[in-house]
Amino acid sequence: MNLSLRLNVFVLRISILQLNTWAMLLGLSFNLYRLKHRQIFLRVSTVPDAFLDSKACSASINPNADANLVGNIS
Repeated sequence: MNLSLRLNVFVLRISILQLNTWAMLLGLSFNLYRLKHRQIFLRVSTVPDAFLDSKACSASINPNADANLVGNIS
């Protein structure tokens, strides 16, 4: 194995280590930010607000809206 190939492998290993270090630091800083600003991250629903609002409106207009979404059970 010649010297330039060894040097390339060494540089690649160092760059991977640096990338992993930056990724860990970024994750740590995000977790600290999330702990400091908990109010932003309290919402756990993944359903958009517009969908929830339209479903609530259709349920108030049609009380059997959930049955229509699931299908005819009877």
